[in-house]
Amino acid sequence: MLGEGQEALGTIQDAVNDTEPQLDGILFLYLIFLSLTQYFNAELQTYLRVQPGPASVKPQRLSDNVRAALFAQYNSTQLFSVHYPLDPNPCPGSSQLQEFALFHDFALLDGRRITPLSKSTRESAGSSIVKVSFGEDFWYGEVVNIFSHAQHGFVNGTQLLAEFRWMKELPLSPVDDDPWSAYPELDVKCFALDAFCTPAEANSPPCVLPFDCIVCQISRGVVTTTDPCMWITTTMDRHPSK
Repeated sequence: MLGEGQEALGTIQDAVNDTEPQLDGILFLYLIFLSLTQYFNAELQTYLRVQPGPASVKPQRLSDNVRAALFAQYNSTQLFSVHYPLDPNPCPGSSQLQEFALFHDFALLDGRRITPLSKSTRESAGSSIVKVSFGEDFWYGEVVNIFSHAQHGFVNGTQLLAEFRWMKELPLSPVDDDPWSAYPELDVKCFALDAFCTPAEANSPPCVLPFDCIVCQISRGVVTTTDPCMWITTTMDRHPSK
C-alpha cells in the first residue's frame, strides 16, 4: 500500500470522496438510535413506576363489592360483555366473570411502598392513603387491596388493580382565611372524620381502578379544634424545584 499512488478503497481518500453518503448513513443510524432510546426509556419509566410486591400463592375470591365493580367496568365497554357464574341465562358471546385474583402484600409507586389496609400491620392506615386521578378530577382515599386480575377476552395479560374506599371531602378550612390556598402545590384538603363513600354512592368513582391511577401517597392528620373533628391531608407528590 505504501508504494501505490492512490490509497485503497475504504481509506482516507475514499472517505473524502464519499463524505455525503457516509454522513447521511451515520445520521440515519443516529436518528434510529435516538428513537429506540426514547422508546425504551418510556417503557422503562412505565415499568419502574409501578412494581407489584409478593403475591398470594393461590388465587382468592373477590368480595361482592369488587365483583360488582368489575362487572360494571367490563360491561361498560361492550353490552353484555361478562356474566356472573350463576347467571342462568347468560347472553351469547359473553364471558364468565373471573371471580378470583392474586392479592399482593404491597406495590411500589415511584419507589414508594403502598401497603393496602388488608396487609398492614399498623393500627393506622399508614401508607395506604393516596391521591387518585379519575376522569378530570382527583379523589382521595385508602387502598383496601392490591390484586392482579385476568379476565378472558378483555385484557392482554393481567391487570394490576386496587380496591379503594373514598373519603368524603368537606368544603371547609379549620382556620380562618384558608392560608393554604396560596400554596396549591401543598394540595391541602379536609374530609369528614372516619367517613367514606359507599360503593354505590352517586358521583364517587368505582371502588376498583387500575393501580397506576394512583398519583401519590398523601399525609393525613386529625383536626380536633373543630366541631365536629375532621381529617386534613397534604400531598406527598414530588414537585420540581424552581
